[in-house]
Amino acid sequence: MTCPVPQPRRDSGVTLFELLVVLTIMAVLASFVGVSMSASLRERAYGHAVDRLAMDLRRSRLDARDERRQQTLRVLPDGYRIDGRD
Repeated sequence: MTCPVPQPRRDSGVTLFELLVVLTIMAVLASFVGVSMSASLRERAYGHAVDRLAMDLRRSRLDARDERRQQTLRVLPDGYRIDGRD
């Protein structure tokens, strides 16, 4: 009569090293997403500023033509101002 040889038991869990590798990969991917999002937000803010300046310049040109007055664009450290408007 033969005795069955016990087989080594395999756990279905993950090792600490595998967990650290996965977390490292996720952190690297999250940093790429964060950098991409901040660049996108910055581009959107620039786009809004450009749109607003273009709209103000068109309005100033129309005001100058209608009122026959000179309009002056002054660039300031924190923005701009159009002189000649009411």
